[in-house]
Amino acid sequence: MNNKTKNLLTIVGLLVILGAIVALYMFSVKKKESEKEETKQKEITVFKVNEDDLKKITYKNKNGEVTLIKNDDGEWRNEASKDIELNSLYTSQMSSDASKMIGTDEIKLEKGASLKPYGLKKPALEVDVETSDDKFTFYVGDESISAGGRYAYTSKDKSKLYIIGTGIYKDFDYKANQLIKVMKFPSITANSITYFKSEPDGGDDFEVSANDIKEFADYSKWKVTEPFENPLPGDDHYLGNLMNMFESVVLSECVVYDPDEKDLKKYGLDKPNSKITVKYVDAETEKNTTLKIKLGSKTDDQYIYAMTDLSDSIFTIDAIKIESLGNPDILTYVADYFIIKPVDELTHLELKGDKDMEFEVKASNDKIKVSKGDSKEADSDEFSKAYELFLSLSPVGLVKKSDIKGEDKIEKSAVFNYGDEEIKLEFYNYDGDNFYRIAVNGKMTGLLVDISEVNYYYKSMAKV
Repeated sequence: MNNKTKNLLTIVGLLVILGAIVALYMFSVKKKESEKEETKQKEITVFKVNEDDLKKITYKNKNGEVTLIKNDDGEWRNEASKDIELNSLYTSQMSSDASKMIGTDEIKLEKGASLKPYGLKKPALEVDVETSDDKFTFYVGDESISAGGRYAYTSKDKSKLYIIGTGIYKDFDYKANQLIKVMKFPSITANSITYFKSEPDGGDDFEVSANDIKEFADYSKWKVTEPFENPLPGDDHYLGNLMNMFESVVLSECVVYDPDEKDLKKYGLDKPNSKITVKYVDAETEKNTTLKIKLGSKTDDQYIYAMTDLSDSIFTIDAIKIESLGNPDILTYVADYFIIKPVDELTHLELKGDKDMEFEVKASNDKIKVSKGDSKEADSDEFSKAYELFLSLSPVGLVKKSDIKGEDKIEKSAVFNYGDEEIKLEFYNYDGDNFYRIAVNGKMTGLLVDISEVNYYYKSMAKV
């Protein structure tokens, strides 16, 4: 076989291969076009009307029956309460569903065939549609997992069933009150708040406001006035976290638009579990604004029924985001007002109790020299260790007047001098066994400290 023949055969072979590729490509294109055509054929228009012509939509589901009518402004309203604004996201989707239905499959029914196997003898959803010149109803039944949708038919042709998307059923799955447009909760930031009060039923009131007491300036920008006999500085960090919770509060659902006494009792708002008052500077108006909230009972799904003074309606609020505001752990938000300073700043210490003690302290070259009241030198290391115990002093509870036993009596006292500054702690009787009441610089705090801890501090200092 000569070279010319070989080249000719090679060219023929290449042409055959190329022809096969082209044929395969054309087959693939036709197949895709066929699939597209088949998909198009499966999109069945069950009904279609001009959405602008819709006048009334009445739907019935497991929750009851709701009739929506379109007002002169083209807005949908509940026929039973025409003045109440509805959530347009919900009503516009219902309007769209009522104007057009697309099916993916068609089932022809034999005459007299039962609708029960399709869940259409008692439909899950029934929607009456009224336009300016037409009326009809469509029905939605059970979900077909194999067909990937729900069975449906219309009053226009009861001989055919269709498979439609599951979305239509969900779009109408609302109670009348759930359609009501929920009021937006005010935008309240921690930095905008100037006052906060919580009044839990059966608990201690907690009241906080911007600090205006010079004595507290080094401790906090907040002062806590209730439930204490005298104001205390707040803990800036934890109070900041508490106030930040207002930023995440959202009114979830309108439960009752215009409640009566029975509704208030039903949702625990005739006698609220807690009342909240917050004062803040409105970001838009820059005016001082007050908001009041009442918290009622809990729902089954961890929401709380609530009311604000901005509306007469009853709403739900996520319990996680509001409970801490309604009943805060008070001790968490109080600063350690009786802060004891480091030993190298101490100049004089006087303790009174079972045994009176007095110490003079002088700092020199990063060391301290301690002398007792009788001028005898004390072991500075042992003194420092005993003194360190006082640094851990912190409140463990709140005073309840009903638990105070006997007349007021100072059981122990401690006076700490740091140069010209003086901190005086006085430990008063309380229940006799477990706690002392504590006063700072002559003022009762309303706080309790552990009696065994205080006694241990004094015993440790007596060994110096």
